[in-house]
Amino acid sequence: MGFLMRRLRLGMGRGGWGIALITFVQIVVRVSSLLRWQYDRGLMQLCKERLTRMDDLLKLRQQIAEMQKQADQLQKQNRTAMLAQLREQMAAYGITAEELSRPAPKARSPKAPAPSPSKGKKPAAALAAKYRGPEGQLWSGRGPAPKWLSALLVDGKTREDFLVRPEAQASSSAAE
Repeated sequence: MGFLMRRLRLGMGRGGWGIALITFVQIVVRVSSLLRWQYDRGLMQLCKERLTRMDDLLKLRQQIAEMQKQADQLQKQNRTAMLAQLREQMAAYGITAEELSRPAPKARSPKAPAPSPSKGKKPAAALAAKYRGPEGQLWSGRGPAPKWLSALLVDGKTREDFLVRPEAQASSSAAE
């Protein structure tokens, strides 16, 4: 590479741009061939690594197949002993073949608690009744008036007629 660089400087020094251009092209060709050689070398290394990984994968698959065969053989060897053991346990617990052939009942999952109406807020406690209707209807006094109270107000009654007295409320809760 140093030779080409000296040649490039010498060619330019004599005023020969043609030689300098040719030398520059030769430098570019050599650098590109060097880069190509390094790329090919890296590519070959990568291919070798992948091939070894594939070989490892094939070996693992062969080991899995061999182990599966061993497991099948062990299962065949232990089958009669296992069946005898199951029959003994069925007899000990009084289980029949009919019971085993029936589908198992579906297990009930415990119900999850109802989600709260909004995060961060506690559910509102039930308010004490402030008004009681003639048929035992209750109203806390908040929100729009219920239909039973509106109908009685139209008939000429007042809200005070249906007020729950504090002493009556305490005696009704003590009776419960």
